[in-house]
Amino acid sequence: MTGRVLLYGATGFSGGLIAERMVDLELILAGRNAPALAALGARLQLDWRAFELGDAAAIDAGLAGIGLLVNAAGPFIHTAPAMLAACLRCGVDYLDITGEWPVFERAMGLSDEAAAAGIMLMPGVGVCIVATDCLAAMAVQRNPGTTALRLAASRHNRLVRGSVRTIGGMNAATIRSLRGGAIAYTPAGHDTRHFDFGNGPAPAVAVTWPEIVTGQFSTGIANIETYAEGGTPTRLAVRMAGALAPLGETAAGRSWSRAFADLWPATGNEGPDATDAEALDDNGFVLVAEAIDRWRRVATLRLRIGDGHVVTAITTDAIVRRVLSGDRKPGFWTPSKLYGSDFILELGCAEVLQERS
Repeated sequence: MTGRVLLYGATGFSGGLIAERMVDLELILAGRNAPALAALGARLQLDWRAFELGDAAAIDAGLAGIGLLVNAAGPFIHTAPAMLAACLRCGVDYLDITGEWPVFERAMGLSDEAAAAGIMLMPGVGVCIVATDCLAAMAVQRNPGTTALRLAASRHNRLVRGSVRTIGGMNAATIRSLRGGAIAYTPAGHDTRHFDFGNGPAPAVAVTWPEIVTGQFSTGIANIETYAEGGTPTRLAVRMAGALAPLGETAAGRSWSRAFADLWPATGNEGPDATDAEALDDNGFVLVAEAIDRWRRVATLRLRIGDGHVVTAITTDAIVRRVLSGDRKPGFWTPSKLYGSDFILELGCAEVLQERS
């Protein structure tokens, strides 16, 4: 594998943060917008390549001489399939920063093909799913009798346009959970539960996280539920999104989703310095894992995570450097499965809060 890294989606909010951390590598910026790439390339003194993802030949040309691709262009349900296929054709390791469960499902299905080709597939090297994947694995390791997991996230303080586009593309009429190793479905916005994110019990609504797809692979646990903090307004919003999900499959629905995202207040393209501890704290959030044993006893583990976009830059940079150093394995992998459950703690962008049994 060559040491050259291609960062697709480099001009986006998260892409820009990632690029700034990796300027010392053999990094090539990429995306669709040539003028924006040229400006960023000039500022960071890096080469760039512009190409669309609708043309397989153009993607293959864009990957020429590349050993590792980092896909930072969402919504990933639209960008990942073409990029995964191209990496298999070109023998390039694939990373992305998605938190969209269909991408993990697709990548897991390609694991044997990737292993045969000698390439690694690791979607989710950003805060999703590094933090949640490591938390789940950590909870199971600290509680060996665990038979079921419930995972929950508190509200995020910052949401940028790219994230809004991704969320808009993920509407579904049903929510997934894992029961006995099989996918179970419930109507969107119907399942609720309370979690303590550090200030007493708070309402949360069931949502579909990638751990419904990857959790058993990472932890061996066959029963997993995932939630996001929010009361009645959030629950109603999830129900409405589920009811409108079929519209999202139409051209008009996709157009309205993009228009809504474009109206979202701009946060700024460069964002805070990824080493700024104040930025990490100001926009942080809390993750909760409840590990349940066969007697229904619950052990709770909480992680305080820094700003999601800043942490994404930190975790992506760390994993890229590990891969380049040879710390990689062909096939599909999750961060905790390959690098251990404490990986997120080792990077200094998360801390364990009080544990409770």
